[in-house]
Amino acid sequence: MAVRTALAWQQYYRKHAHKETNIAIVKVAHKLLCRIKVVITTGIPYQCGVRK
Repeated sequence: MAVRTALAWQQYYRKHAHKETNIAIVKVAHKLLCRIKVVITTGIPYQCGVRK
């Protein structure tokens, strides 16, 4: 779902998709879970495309 909606996730998926599709999906899922963890622990809402 994240790959279909956010451009940054699409780019990350395509960057790693040349290896193997399953590996690319796992990489995107791991990155997404890391972002979710930060949102939960800090309480700051997620903003797509914002970097610090």
